[in-house]
Amino acid sequence: MIFDFFKPQVEKPEELDLKFTAETLKKNAVSGVVVLAVRRISVQLIQTLSTIILARILFPETFGVFAIMVFIVEFLANLPSSGFMAAIIQKKEKIKQADLSTIFWTVLLVSVLFFLMLWMIAPQVANFYKLKVENGLTLTRLMALAIFLINIRMISLAILERQIRYLRLSIIEGGELLIIQTLAVLMAIKGFQIESLVVSYLVGKSLGTLAFYILSPFKLALGFAKDSLAKFLGFALNYQVYSLAYAVSGSIAPLYVGYIVGPAGTGYLTWAGGIGLLPWAFSELIAKVSFPVFSRIQNDKRRLSSSVNYSLNLILMGVLPLTVILLFFAEPITNVVFTYKWLPAVWALRFFVLLSATVAVSSVAASLLIACGEVRFVRNVSIAAAFCFWILAFTLIPKIGFTGHPLAWFLGSAIQFLMIIKVRQIVKIDYFRTILIYLFFAVVSTLPFWYVVKIFGNAFELVAVLIAIVVVYLILVFLFRKNYVLFYLGQLKVFLK
Repeated sequence: MIFDFFKPQVEKPEELDLKFTAETLKKNAVSGVVVLAVRRISVQLIQTLSTIILARILFPETFGVFAIMVFIVEFLANLPSSGFMAAIIQKKEKIKQADLSTIFWTVLLVSVLFFLMLWMIAPQVANFYKLKVENGLTLTRLMALAIFLINIRMISLAILERQIRYLRLSIIEGGELLIIQTLAVLMAIKGFQIESLVVSYLVGKSLGTLAFYILSPFKLALGFAKDSLAKFLGFALNYQVYSLAYAVSGSIAPLYVGYIVGPAGTGYLTWAGGIGLLPWAFSELIAKVSFPVFSRIQNDKRRLSSSVNYSLNLILMGVLPLTVILLFFAEPITNVVFTYKWLPAVWALRFFVLLSATVAVSSVAASLLIACGEVRFVRNVSIAAAFCFWILAFTLIPKIGFTGHPLAWFLGSAIQFLMIIKVRQIVKIDYFRTILIYLFFAVVSTLPFWYVVKIFGNAFELVAVLIAIVVVYLILVFLFRKNYVLFYLGQLKVFLK
């Protein structure tokens, strides 16, 4: 069994698509969700432990400089590759080796251009961000190598996702992270500062790229086919715009907040986002697996409708109770768990929760539309949402401070409900009714406890109330959505066997 894991993904190098039956597709989807959930927990534990150790050795400025480097490098690396990755996963026709070679050389060419650009403007980047560390310029240029390391693996990673092989993907990425964090800690203990972070990052990425190719190989040819590029380019560009719309709102906007309200406001914003976006994180696990599954069965409307229905119910079953609990108990959770000093960010936390729920609820719709080739529609909705966000952000942030960022993002994201309306043209599913059912269960479970118990003396009382809410909610779900609960438990049982 262990040796099967290291066998190539396909029997022949020319064959890139596995033959899925209804059962194998379902099994791979369930295992994908479980594997990604375990991976997320494992990654969080590794990062938390390593951060605790590194924070005791390195200076805050060191972390800040490295974070800026990583943001710039990964932003440039993902620009040419993420759209093509999605196009490979989504394509309903069989993909040829010539297609993959053409995409690889295209992405590599753009990567070379970005590498040279970053190499040349590295002094300006160092000056702009005040990277006042020893060898800052050299390390910035060295980090630019990661553009190649990230994009060389792109084809292998896309093949794994197209084949819904998340176990291999998770093992590689988990091992890569463990190497990075372990090496960083060892080098920091030896007295290295930012060098420990840069070197460990590059070593980990290098070994990860090698592992991707070993476990997900493909035949690379020295050639370029215009027809192959044309088949993927339109989808890739539209998907890239869709991804950038989220990046602009989530990653770049905090830089504007920091300019307006200062570092304290940015700190509150970072904390509130870390807690408030938890529902979104749960939905991402399901949506990530749903996209390749929907892509494989996009021509079978009956199976597609069933898959969308079960994916939607699973997301809503987990997201909406968490959303309602965080909305009602944002203040006591903040005060008891994180102390009173974070109370100024309570409303920012609530708006992040609302944003998270909005995106989570529409995530299945987005995955379905992209899988069925409606990426242009999703792109247009995302552009409209980003446009609304920036108009609101420039208005609200100067007036109400950092809280204006999540409020503007939430209001702008409401336009994504257009995707839910569009979905009804593709599959037969009562999307809004399903949302209202789980929302009703969540509110009925939470509201009585919130009304009766508003002041908590200690963490034990808070935890007891939250557990009681969850128990009531689970009872309601089991009583009225029993068939879905039994289905999910049955699939989990099959996976564990």
